[in-house]
Order: sequence, then structure tokens, then C-alpha cells
Amino acid sequence: MALSVIDRSVVSLTDTDSKELSLLNLNLGMCTTFVLKASDFAFLIKKETLTDMALDDDGVTPSVWGSFKYGYTLPVDFLKPIQIAWDKKNSYAIRFGKLWCNFEDPDLEYIPDTLEIVTEEYVMKDDFMSLIAYQLALHVAPILDPNSDATSIAAQLYTLTFKSIEENEAWNNNRPYDYGSTTGDESTVEAYIAKQYEESR
Repeated sequence: MALSVIDRSVVSLTDTDSKELSLLNLNLGMCTTFVLKASDFAFLIKKETLTDMALDDDGVTPSVWGSFKYGYTLPVDFLKPIQIAWDKKNSYAIRFGKLWCNFEDPDLEYIPDTLEIVTEEYVMKDDFMSLIAYQLALHVAPILDPNSDATSIAAQLYTLTFKSIEENEAWNNNRPYDYGSTTGDESTVEAYIAKQYEESR
């Protein structure tokens, strides 16, 4: 898909003499990481309970860093944190390969640094894989075809696809139970919706 944006192709994925293939292989890891970090894609998020606590030299007392009481070893495939202990407002810090917080055995939600195309948790979305392809095209087009419009086309395709994914993911944005309400009967979702309907009339 990346090469199609530049109007190029490869005969075989094992062709070691192919400049196109060499460039794709060289940039694939970097482009994948770039896209993984681009947003908190809900379909990529993994959850793990952290239990490997950092201890002081006595092997018993939990290590302390700054104002945080506990330090935990991060998952081996960790790339980017989303939240800990079920709330994005909970404070934490990542230093020295550890996640530091004030929770014992916290649940960590995070973006992994590798793509598991099919698992029991999710099936990789085609449009997400397209993002990686368009990012690849952005990286290789200036080298393979510097005088064409391929770079700007790849950028447009990346932006359109990214916005499409974000719009489709919007329903995952959690809101407080009493979102938009003030007091009294309006503190329920049903009452709030009814009030909004009345006001819209």
C-alpha cells in the first residue's frame, strides 16, 4: 500500500536487491512506533496488574522515589501509558524502567510497542494498518520519487485516515455519570437527556 502511493511495486518481499524493499524495511519499525504513539487508540490498549515491586536493599521495604511510595516493573511490551488504577487523574511517573505511584498492585492500561494482529482481545483494524502504510510512504517517497506529489498525497491520506479512526473511536470517550448536570433530578443521565430534549424544542 505504501508503494502504491508512490506508483511503485516489488516483485517479491525477499528481493534483497530491491531499493524499495530495503527502504520499507529500514523505516517500518520507526513508522509503526510513530503511529502507535499518535493517539490512545482504544482497540490497542492492554491492561496488566503490576505486582513486581521495587524493594530497598533490605529486600523487604518498598523503594520510594520522590513523593511516590511504590515502584513497579513495566510490562515487557510497554510503549505508552494511558492510565493507572482506572483513572487518568491518578498521578504516576516513569523513571529507571519503573512506574512509580501511590497504589499497591495497580492496574496499568497502556499502548504496547508491538502489534498483535489477531488476539483474543482485538482484531487489528484495516484502517489502522493503512496509517502505518501512509506513514511509510511519507518516509520513503522523498527518496524514491522526490519530484512527484507522492509525499503530499501520503500526508493527506494519513490525515484523512487518522481523523476517520478518531471519529469512529469517539464513542469510547467516557463521561462522568452526571455529565452536564447541576443538582437535583438532573443528576441522572435520563433526566439530563430529557432536559436537553425539552430545551431543543
